[in-house]
Order: sequence, then C-alpha cells, then structure tokens
Amino acid sequence: MSAKDLFDAGNLQGAIDQLTQDVKGSPRDLHSRIFLFELLCFAGDFQRAERQLDAIAQTSGDVKVEMGAQIYRSVLQAEKARQAFFTGASRLPKFFSEPPSYAALHAEAVGHLRQDRFDELEESLTKSDELYNPSKGEKDGAAFEDFKDADDLLGPFLEVFYQADYFWLPFENIKKLETQPPHTLRDLLWIPARIELEEKPLGEVFVPVQYYGSSQHPDDLVKLGRMTDWKTMGKETLLGAGQRMFLIDDAECSLLEIRKIEFAGHS
Repeated sequence: MSAKDLFDAGNLQGAIDQLTQDVKGSPRDLHSRIFLFELLCFAGDFQRAERQLDAIAQTSGDVKVEMGAQIYRSVLQAEKARQAFFTGASRLPKFFSEPPSYAALHAEAVGHLRQDRFDELEESLTKSDELYNPSKGEKDGAAFEDFKDADDLLGPFLEVFYQADYFWLPFENIKKLETQPPHTLRDLLWIPARIELEEKPLGEVFVPVQYYGSSQHPDDLVKLGRMTDWKTMGKETLLGAGQRMFLIDDAECSLLEIRKIEFAGHS
C-alpha cells in the first residue's frame, strides 16, 4: 500500500514507515518530505519533523517553501513551549495582557492533574467557575450566551501559537475570531486564524486543532484528529484527546467548523 492509502486507512505508523522509505529512495521529493513532516507531527515526533523541515528548506530552492519551513519551525517551537507547560517545566503559558484571576486556578488544575490529585483539581476548577463570566456573542450570525472549550482544563481559554510561543487567550478578551476551511494536512494540526483583541488586532495566529497529548493516545483515529475521546477525571472533570471541541450553549462544535465568532458588543 502507498503511504497515502495507509494514512487514509488510519494507519499512522505504517504511513510514516512507508514515507521514510520513499524519502530515502527519492530524497529530493518535496511532496513526500512535506507529507512525512506532517505525519511525524501527528505522531508527536517533533524532533524528526524539524529535521524534515531543514531538509525541505535545503533542497527546495524555492523562497516560498523556505519561508513556509520557517513558519513551521516557529510552530514547533510553540509546541515545545506547550509541552513545557503541561509537563511542569514551565509554570504558566504566556498571555497577551494581564491574565484574569481564574487563570492561576486553571494552571493549578494542570499541576494537580500531573500529580493525580483529582479532588484538588476539581476544587480549583470549581473556584474558577465562580469567577468566570459567560462569553456571549454570535457564531456566523447566530447568537449564543456562552462559549468555551469543552475540555474543562481549558474552559474559558483559547490555546494560541504566536511568534514561536504558547499563549492562553481568555475568550473574554477576544473581539473576533475567524478561520478558513482547512486546505492542507497540517491545517488539521494547527489551523491559521485571525484574531482581534479588545485592545488591538492580533493578526494571524495558529490554533492547535488537537488537545495536548493526543499523539500518545492508543487509537490512531484520535491521533489523527478524526475523533475526540473524552475521559472523566475525578467525579466530573472532562479532558479531551483528539480534535478540539467547543461548547456553545452546551452544544458541541469542533474548531474546524468555526468560521467567524464575534463576542458580545462587537458585531
């Protein structure tokens, strides 16, 4: 089977193994190298993926390809910062302005999760709920009363990659969020988005499509973001793996379905 056939069948490692052989046989085949880069990212093998970016930039002879490789080097740097936060190597993500009071409670909850302290995790998130104000607005012209990530650890925050770093962006600070339909495989890993903040336009960022740790899930369909797997931690805390989902007035909506969100008072 070809690498594409294996990928379409949901066999991630098989597709990577086949592409590795394809690239060895045709080292200047940019299409195969880009495909391999993307699949290595789905597998969470960012070190090998970065080496593929280097090879792509060196062999392409195309300025646009080299610029694209540099953009995704920055994305991989942001992935490393994200990993540092969730593994405890860094204390907090970055913020674009003074974080809300409940941000520290969500960071605490991540720390409690690492230590399997589920009672403390739920206590932190309960305290956050008491401080959080629902984010009202419109999705593609349809009004909603609240908008949040369906993963309870993230809840009122949007994960954002910006200038090679990892940010949490409170929904209460967003004026407008816009995306286009994905048109490359890597858009299913990190979707480009345009964001306007209360204070200023932020411009183009990347929003990770998959929850942190999805590449370690045993199901390739989750690793590839073709589904979302929910796990209950403690009594009722939901944590996601696979494709990111939002709750819009308690109805689920995937990140990839979002085209335009305008938050209250900013139509």
